[in-house]
Amino acid sequence: MSLKDPEIMMQLKMIELTDEEIRIAKYFQPIIREHSEEIVDSFYKSVLEVEKLKQLIQEHSTIERLKKTLELHLIEIFSGQFDAQFLEKRTQVAMIHFRIGLDPKWYLSAFQNLLNASLGVVLRRVEDREESMRISTVVTKLFNFEQQLVLDAYEKETLYQREIEYQKKENLVKQIIGTSTNLAELTLETSSSVKELIATSNEVNTKVQRSAEKTRDTQRIAAEGELRIAKLESSIESMDTSTSEMSDVVSRLNESATHIREVINIVNEIAGQTNLLALNSAIEAARAGEHGRGFAVVSSEVRKLSDQTKQSVEQIQKLVDQTSKYSSEVASAILSVQQLVKNGLAESQVTREAFTEIMDSMNMNIAEVGQVEQEIKELVYVIEEIGQATQKVAASSEALNDSAKSI
Repeated sequence: MSLKDPEIMMQLKMIELTDEEIRIAKYFQPIIREHSEEIVDSFYKSVLEVEKLKQLIQEHSTIERLKKTLELHLIEIFSGQFDAQFLEKRTQVAMIHFRIGLDPKWYLSAFQNLLNASLGVVLRRVEDREESMRISTVVTKLFNFEQQLVLDAYEKETLYQREIEYQKKENLVKQIIGTSTNLAELTLETSSSVKELIATSNEVNTKVQRSAEKTRDTQRIAAEGELRIAKLESSIESMDTSTSEMSDVVSRLNESATHIREVINIVNEIAGQTNLLALNSAIEAARAGEHGRGFAVVSSEVRKLSDQTKQSVEQIQKLVDQTSKYSSEVASAILSVQQLVKNGLAESQVTREAFTEIMDSMNMNIAEVGQVEQEIKELVYVIEEIGQATQKVAASSEALNDSAKSI
């Protein structure tokens, strides 16, 4: 033995495994090697009868591979060489058992079968009873020491993994406490922000409602404007009709003035002929002397009447000319008014179309404002739900924090 670990040496001393017994074990190594396949087959026959162990083998390795490994391991037990390498291999066996999840009870049960099979092979070569007892003791001590090494390494690894899990748990608890604390602080901030957001959204909702009311007022005003435009358009159309009638009246007045001129020309001709007739009558009356005196008086009166008629006709002519002038001015003014009326009618139609577009736009705007108003209300409702959920999260984080601290 080349072991220096005081604890290992104490274990060997406790089971009273001496150097002499180790040399005896080495003496039987060739027998173990010779019958290793038989021992291993017997071992795995009992192992495979346990379904759980069979599944572990199928998940992590193969029977043939494990048999070869176990044969080498068995031969090493009887090598008579206890050194650091020997201990390291036992530690590796323990690590493999731990990694695949083999419970210690199954290891002990299986190892007992391995011990029984090995003793059976060795004792077949020994006939003396006392010698058999001594050999059995040596082999049992060897397998006991093997179990001690493996189970000790297994336990140390288990404790190590538990320590790691405990440390992970401690770290997780600290992380949970830190996270829950941060979460609580964050939820408080979030709750405050949500309250501000609720207040802001309510204010926005109020403004949207006011905007909707103003939009509806504007729509009413626009509708009234559209009615007024319609009335104005109707009035302009009436003016257009009236000016057209006035234009017709002026046209007829011009026609009458033309007829009056024709009549004046006729009267002028008659007055001229009457004056000529009166002159001729006066001449004839002068020739008749005393007998034509009465006729001369009549001729003089006719001449005066002709002159008066001529003067009256001239005045009528002046009046007709002045009336024609006024009629022309009136006709020109009517044409201007008609043009203005037509322009006003065109402008009123454009304005009416503009008001129609404004009304359409206002209707669409009101619909959109109504939709926005509804969406704002829904948003306020959602924000309030978020606020309630935030409060629940805050309560849950505080409960989580308390639970984590109590672990």
